[in-house]
Amino acid sequence: MEILKGIAVSPGVAISTAYVLGRERYAIPTRAVDPADFEAEVVRFRAAVVKAAEELEALKDRLRSTLADRYVAILDAHRAMLTDERLSQDVIGRVRDERVTAERAVVLVLAEYARTLEAVEDPYISQRAGDIFDIQQRLLGALMGRRAAGMSDITEPVVIVAHELTPTETLAIDRARVVGLATDGGGSASHTSIVARALSIPAVVGLGRASAAVVAGDTVVIDGDKGLLVVNPDSATLERYRAAQKPAAAAPAGLLRDLPAVTVDGRAVRLMGNIEVPEEISSALANGADGIGLFRTEFLFLRAGHEPSEEEQFFAYLQAARMLGGKPLVIRTFDLGGEKLAVGVKHYVERNPSLGCRSIRFSMENPAMFRAQLRAILRASAHGNIRLLFPMISSVEELKRAKAFVDEARKELAARGVPVAEKIPTGIMVEVPSVAVAPDAFAAQVDFFSVGTNDLIQYTLAVERVNEHVAWLFNPAHPAILRLLKNIVEAAARARIPVSICGEMAGDPVFTMFLTGVGFEELSMTPPAIPRVKRTLRSISYKDAKAAADRALQLENAREVTAFLMESVTAAAKPPLR
Repeated sequence: MEILKGIAVSPGVAISTAYVLGRERYAIPTRAVDPADFEAEVVRFRAAVVKAAEELEALKDRLRSTLADRYVAILDAHRAMLTDERLSQDVIGRVRDERVTAERAVVLVLAEYARTLEAVEDPYISQRAGDIFDIQQRLLGALMGRRAAGMSDITEPVVIVAHELTPTETLAIDRARVVGLATDGGGSASHTSIVARALSIPAVVGLGRASAAVVAGDTVVIDGDKGLLVVNPDSATLERYRAAQKPAAAAPAGLLRDLPAVTVDGRAVRLMGNIEVPEEISSALANGADGIGLFRTEFLFLRAGHEPSEEEQFFAYLQAARMLGGKPLVIRTFDLGGEKLAVGVKHYVERNPSLGCRSIRFSMENPAMFRAQLRAILRASAHGNIRLLFPMISSVEELKRAKAFVDEARKELAARGVPVAEKIPTGIMVEVPSVAVAPDAFAAQVDFFSVGTNDLIQYTLAVERVNEHVAWLFNPAHPAILRLLKNIVEAAARARIPVSICGEMAGDPVFTMFLTGVGFEELSMTPPAIPRVKRTLRSISYKDAKAAADRALQLENAREVTAFLMESVTAAAKPPLR
């Protein structure tokens, strides 16, 4: 048995045989090209571009009925790059200048493009290098008149293990045959991760050497909660993971959807969904969400391909509010940073974008964009139960300045006679240690707290969560994190404001007992995680949860905390369906 640690990007457990896709899909001809044959190579290349573009269009038509438009739009971006004249000129130039085949020229040019993207420190941009590899493979297949092994060769349920899945490979996944994903590279913002979450496929990325360590046909386990790939598990480990799968099979989302999220002794906890676009609300409600605790509005950039206008945003927020039918909708202002999705607005190239002009800082550096978003949110507030959330606030002065923008936007709308809600609750993401350590001053300025554990852990432990070299240090069970969470909850209680948690930690049943016991009354998570957390809540008592939280806060390291919480949930569990 071998256990590889990576980055957990889509929750759940998958057990099956491995289907391995290596780094190289084609053997590239390296012969020198005679000048008399240059034109023939150019003709071959241009024909390959046409064929590859037609394949993408056919794939888009096939996927349109099964995936949201924002995922299918990835294929439009690929087609645009394929047919870009700059790419053609670069490839043709290589053929003529270096006397190489069209295949070799494609590899050289696109490798240069990929290196340029990989050098960008912003993870969203750097992980787009996978798109380049996708386009390269498609062009090579068209040039060589054959295709590499791929998704269409899969005939039975498997776990895919790959160096990296291209975006179109990920989009073409058949959910009935692919039960789990594991890749050497990638991060939480890669297309593999985004689509895996959309399809509710357990996935781990950033494993480093999975495609070399696993042999086709090996039995493997994907632990999408802890970020583990277990290769050829021993009998005890295999049985433990099979047991972990059984509760999900015993109580599917439909059986839990209409049951309240309440402990056996009557403690109610609201379970909310995290979404990126309004279309995901249907999934959240189908999984039993009490509302939307985090609408990540920056993904409107991804879908639109440009800075969304005030009207485009208003329609999206209005659509979301109407779909919820009065249930709460927490809209977070743009969490942009560095070059991340910053299309058409002023941006900066920074040495460390995570500590630079991102999130609320970026919004206030682009006031026209920020005001347009705030006006759209305020307009939508007249039509639903909407709350406004600011990300990455780090000082009271920064918070007051952000609130001043809201006041200005409200006055602009009032002058135009546009109706808005009389009161729109305004809160902040608690994700920077400066807020978590001294939360009382901030609590006096807002209507609610929402704890973003992903960034709070990253900044507190000085660990970049999408960096596979240090991802193992990114641990929500670290005692410092638990104590910060307790500090935040107590400050919210003193100020008599509600506090929720919306990071990945909220959707992990291992931490449900601690979060409930320490005092959180609202947890927001990716929609597929809601039934599992609800099942856990309905099988424990608040009394036991509080005792477990008190004990966990006294432990010295993350390993002890995790083991204790897992044991506590098992020992305290009552029958999960009542």
